[in-house]
Amino acid sequence: MKKYLTNLFFCLLLICPGTSSAAGAVDKFKLWNTPGYFKGFNAGYWSSHDDHEKSINDILALKATGANLIKINIYGGTVEWQAPYREKKEAIRWLHRMIEMAREAGLYYVIDVRAGPGRMDVSDEHQSTIWTDVEEQKQYAQMLVGYVRKYGDDPLCVGLNLMVEPNPLWKEIENDVIESPQELKRALKKREMDIHGMFDFFIKEVRKVNSTLPLIVQNVQYSDPEWWGLMEKYTDPRIVYDVHSYVPIEYTHAERPYKKRYPGSYWCQALGKEALFNRGLLEQVIFKDVKEFQKKHRVPILLGEFGMEFPQHGGEAYLSDHVGIAKSEGWHFCLWSFRSNNPESRRHINFDPEKWGEPYWREVLSWFH
Repeated sequence: MKKYLTNLFFCLLLICPGTSSAAGAVDKFKLWNTPGYFKGFNAGYWSSHDDHEKSINDILALKATGANLIKINIYGGTVEWQAPYREKKEAIRWLHRMIEMAREAGLYYVIDVRAGPGRMDVSDEHQSTIWTDVEEQKQYAQMLVGYVRKYGDDPLCVGLNLMVEPNPLWKEIENDVIESPQELKRALKKREMDIHGMFDFFIKEVRKVNSTLPLIVQNVQYSDPEWWGLMEKYTDPRIVYDVHSYVPIEYTHAERPYKKRYPGSYWCQALGKEALFNRGLLEQVIFKDVKEFQKKHRVPILLGEFGMEFPQHGGEAYLSDHVGIAKSEGWHFCLWSFRSNNPESRRHINFDPEKWGEPYWREVLSWFH
């Protein structure tokens, strides 16, 4: 009987998706201006890593949690990062299949662009050359325009994330050559890396073919909230601002399960010293600049990535505190990530709380009801 009811539920999802055809008349940005409207998961596929290709059953299971949004991450990009910038046919087919499955499930979706001409994904950022190369920026913009031409008028497509986690001077930051947002701002200016100007160019090129699709922008340095003071507002009226939080990194990216604790003392970039990480610190210090930016400019905020690589002591509270803050501030949110890894991988549980036992998964499911 349980199996029958599950199958019946999935069938009903197919017949009665969460968004009807009438959604075509809905102003998509109005949904982003509705506090906390979008809530969901990131999902992707990168064949050379542990992450596995998603099936329609995976996407229907994502919908069954109560989530209404999937952020589709294009790992490796659909266009090669070096000249002559050839299209990657397999990646294009994969992206289209993911979008087809999102449509079948009745899920809103955002296309997260992680790579393209001149830009490698953030995990290979040391190879990126787009930051000062005008020709590569033009090629990248045309890639974005291609996505918008193909999917921008789809009622379920509610955003294009122009570039995930732009991080041009990551090496200097990780080696402590640059130690503060002020130093990073000066270094970017000295090297003529105008990230805001580059994004503004992308926005203007996209607007030549679509004036209404919400566009999602991020800050430098992984769009980390502790560096959010560098974020500048864009003049385009349909922009969503995306912050990613994995702080403290010693906790969220600990190499093994249950070796770290929350609340606990870790290095705090915003304070320049160790501090006790708890909800109060997250709310009053870590997200301070994000909250002030939202209040000043009256713009929608998306907590577009947050999560943990492995379960840790107090992990349920850590995740709950992030969602609690997002809900109290009216932010939209997406957990990293949904069924992220191949069950055959030795690291098959990383970033996948569904595999961490009932307390974790019960906590996640509570966010959507």
